[in-house]
Order: sequence, then structure tokens, then C-alpha cells
Amino acid sequence: MEGQRARLKEILKAGKLPKLAVFDLDYTIWAFWNDCTAGPPYRRQSSLTIVDRSGEVLHMYPQSRMILEEFQKERVSVGFASRSPVPKWTRKVVETFDLLSIVDNLCEIYPGSKEPHFKSLQKKTGISFDEMIFFDDEMRNLVDVSKLGVTCQYCPRGLSVDEVEKCLEAYRKKQM
Repeated sequence: MEGQRARLKEILKAGKLPKLAVFDLDYTIWAFWNDCTAGPPYRRQSSLTIVDRSGEVLHMYPQSRMILEEFQKERVSVGFASRSPVPKWTRKVVETFDLLSIVDNLCEIYPGSKEPHFKSLQKKTGISFDEMIFFDDEMRNLVDVSKLGVTCQYCPRGLSVDEVEKCLEAYRKKQM
């Protein structure tokens, strides 16, 4: 993992960074659909695993926490945008994984199109859409959000350093 962290640091230092990086949650940050779990209470097992009320172990993707932390270290604001049908459960998962401090409460978690999520994030932060990037495992969300001018990256197998690299390359090209 330290080799991937070093690679990520190089990628982040290689050029202009966005002001806000936004991440979907289910199957982007973690490897489960929260509404398909037994629900809270959740108990943290490690930095990448929690347990739901039935005892099922739920995992974050291995590089997710590191990526969120490195964006934060580079002074890029970090937010979440989730269409969760169980927003209270999803918020509890974010809390149990101890991610709230990374996102400074920039959590837009509710059902529906991601467009209102981004409009709310824009209003809260004052950051223009063209200064944002977004990672999601669902193409339809990326199509909607890209129409706003946000640089989007498809993550069909969850968030990884490779996906960050692709997204930042696209973002930097748009900035020229």
C-alpha cells in the first residue's frame, strides 16, 4: 500500500488540482450496497472494515481511505454524494468508518438524481462545477453530473489510484 500512496502523491503533485473531490459511496468507497445490509448499529473492526447488526463484515475498498486522506492533505475539499434510499444508515456507516472529519460534513445523502447533490455542494462551498471532480460506479450518475461541468470518473470496480490518475488527467486537460 505504501507504494500506491507514493504513486498517488506523485499524481497529485503533477499538476493543477480541483478544489473539491466528490465520491459516491456504495460500490465506490465501500464494497456493498448499504440498503442491502442488516443495518445499524455498526461496529468498527479496522480502518477498512465494520460489522453490521447481524455480524456481517462490510469492507471499504483497500485504497479508498488513503485516497481521501491524500486529497485532504493536499487541501482539496472532499465530499460525498450518495443516492441512498436509507440515508440515516449510510450516514452511520460514514461515521463508523470515521470519515466525517475528512469530508467536513460535505455529505449529500438522499435518494434521487445526483444533480441536486452537486447543486447543494456548490452552494455550501462556493466552488464552481468546473473546479470539481466526481467518482462513481454508476454511469447514469456520471452523465447527469458531467452536464453541470464536473469532471467525472467511472469506477466500475471501486475507487483506486488508477481511477484518480485518469480523472486528474481529464481534469487537467479541461483546464488548459
